[in-house]
Amino acid sequence: MEPKPKSLVEPEEFVKSFKNEYSKLENFVAMYYSGLDPTTGTYWCSDTRDADPFVDKYIIPKCQELNIKFIVVNCQDRTTFYDPEFILRKEMNVVEVPTIIYYKKVYL
Repeated sequence: MEPKPKSLVEPEEFVKSFKNEYSKLENFVAMYYSGLDPTTGTYWCSDTRDADPFVDKYIIPKCQELNIKFIVVNCQDRTTFYDPEFILRKEMNVVEVPTIIYYKKVYL
C-alpha cells in the first residue's frame, strides 16, 4: 500500500517557528520527511516511504495520547536537501531523511 502524503511544514516556516514558537513548548516531535516527487505524488526517499506506516500507526497516536505536538517538516526535493546550504542542514543539522527528533525544554 502506497503511503498517504502528510501535510508538510516548509523548511523556512519551520525554522522561523522553531525560534519563535516551538522553542517555548515543553516538548514536541519533529519528523523530517523527504518532499513529494511531483511525478509520483509520493515521497522521493524510499526510507521515508518505508517509515510512513510506522509513523502513522505508532508515533502520531503516541504523540496525541501524550499531548505532544507532532510536526512533519518538508525536506524538499533530493537536490535541495543535499545542498550544504539548505536551511535545515545549516540551522537544524538535519543530514538524513527521514529523521525524527524529540525536542524537550531543559531548565538549567
